[in-house]
Amino acid sequence: MKTLYHEYAHSQLHGLKSAFKDRPRAYQETQAEAVAYVAMQNIGVDTSNYSLGYVATWAKDKAVIHSALSEIQ
Repeated sequence: MKTLYHEYAHSQLHGLKSAFKDRPRAYQETQAEAVAYVAMQNIGVDTSNYSLGYVATWAKDKAVIHSALSEIQ
């Protein structure tokens, strides 16, 4: 289910007509995983063990995490 939310976030945030489509891959992965994490939290499923590591792998710099997440608040 988390993967479904992650991929849906990509389609909405990074699709051909999206304002964020040209963002670097690290931004895109950080944004999609953040959406999936929040969606899963909203239905009572904690995915932090996976999601935090996934984001850390892609966004090695705290500035990337901050910028990517500030765009999708």
